[in-house]
This record gives sequence, C-alpha cells and structure tokens, in this order.
Amino acid sequence: MKALRFSLEIAKKFPSLVLGNTVLLLVESLIGMAAIVAIAPIIDFFFSGQQQASLITGRLTAAMKAIGLPLTLGTFLAVFFLLQLLKSGAGIVARYALLRMRFLILRALILDTVQAFFSARWQFFTEHKQGTLLNTLLHEMEAVGGSIWVMTLLFASTIQVICYLVVAFVISWQVALVSLGAAVLF
Repeated sequence: MKALRFSLEIAKKFPSLVLGNTVLLLVESLIGMAAIVAIAPIIDFFFSGQQQASLITGRLTAAMKAIGLPLTLGTFLAVFFLLQLLKSGAGIVARYALLRMRFLILRALILDTVQAFFSARWQFFTEHKQGTLLNTLLHEMEAVGGSIWVMTLLFASTIQVICYLVVAFVISWQVALVSLGAAVLF
C-alpha cells in the first residue's frame, strides 16, 4: 500500500515525466510485439512455403504488398531485423528516460530536504552531530533512489507482460490459456 501511495504521489508531482516514460515503454512494447509477429512469415516460409500461410502471415504479406516490398525470405528477415533494431533502440531510450526520471526525482527530494535544513533553527544543528545527519540523509536518499528505480522497472515489466500476453492471445487464445494454466501450476 505504501508503494502505491508513493507512486501516486510521484505521479502527481511529476506528471509529465511519468506520462512520457509510460508512452516510451508502450512504444517499446509495441515494437517488441511487432517483432514477435514478424517471425510468423519467416516460420511459415520455412515450414509451409507459400501454400498454407497463417492469418498473421497473410495480413503481413498484404501490408508488404501495399507498401511495394517484394515477398521474399530476405525481405521478411530484413523487416524482422529492422524491428529488432528499433526495439533495442527504444529500449535504450526508455531505460535512459527511466534513469533520468529517477535522478530528477532525487534532485527534487534533495532540494526539498536542503530547503528544510536551511529553514531549521540553529538548535537543531547543535543538538545533533552533523556527520550523523549527513550520513542519514545520504543513506535515505540512496534508498529512495533505489526504490524509485525498482518501481519503474516493475511498472515497465508489467506493461511489457501485458503487451506480450495480448500477442499470445491474438495468435492462439487456446494455447495461451493452457500455457498460463501450466505456469500457474508449476
């Protein structure tokens, strides 16, 4: 409950950062989904040739024909590798944005804490050892930074799992249900 409350507080304080990172993670997941789907024509090409293509392959070949791309194994492989490169690039950008968000939030927290120190009375500083205060502050800020990082990675992983489950259910909802059932059991 505390983590959810903290996440909501961060989202209220930094809505543009949270929204921007969410969009980046969704784009990364969508590109990953497209890369998974792009494997279907390659598999169909190897196993069944051009005779009995799957529904996904049919839709992808129709889209490739509309664009004007030739329907060859090389084109299918090029599309797959291009999508993998885009996914990797989007992943790098998303991780950079998540780290940037972490340090911007830490910066705001540290500035608020320093502001509170400057507005404290002199008696507060004379009653406590300065080294203890500084070490406690640094330790707590590092703990907060680590928790922000873990929560953002959890959020990113949740979005990716949802997107990949959508792909699995679109490809075959029966196999996806059996797989999920087996995963729960084992």
